Amino acid sequence: STAKFAVAPATETGPGTLYVIANGVASTGVEVTVGTGFPLSLSESGSGTVTSAPAGIDCPGTCDANFAARTRVTLTAAPAAGWRFSGWGGACAGIGACKVTVNAAKSVAATFTQFFGLTVSKSGRGRVTSRPAGIACGKNCSADFAAATTVALRASAAAGWHFAGWGGACSGTARCRVSLEAAAGVTALFEK
Repeated sequence: STAKFAVAPATETGPGTLYVIANGVASTGVEVTVGTGFPLSLSESGSGTVTSAPAGIDCPGTCDANFAARTRVTLTAAPAAGWRFSGWGGACAGIGACKVTVNAAKSVAATFTQFFGLTVSKSGRGRVTSRPAGIACGKNCSADFAAATTVALRASAAAGWHFAGWGGACSGTARCRVSLEAAAGVTALFEK
């Protein structure tokens, strides 16, 4: 059988032995650990750090902490260089700060995604655009994309010019496709 009970505030924390006494007869002792508050556990995928306010979690490193009942804990994610925070899971959702009221054991997941830069250099007059969106070269000739994304580049020559070909990570005159496993550079050559 099972029973729920509240631990008295003055109970010493740490390891101990729990006995149930009914009608003056004690049960066999069960080893327990008396803690304070409720556990909040964090798991991470990718590269970054998550810290809590009030202090207790600083993950990686310390990814689990106990907080007093009904404590409002705010988790903040900071991606490592070349990574972005993709979102929360478990007791939180979205990409903003995670706010959890610890009224029971809770778990939260933080996901970080790696990004690589793609840079386009132009010679002559023309425009280069990307799919997925990010590069619209004339103005924006570089953008970051999630690792393993295949970026398709399209060249459009200005009036009186023609597209002569790609250089760098692409070659030829057909649409350029770059699968980003590292930072990459592409050259677009436009001629009169």
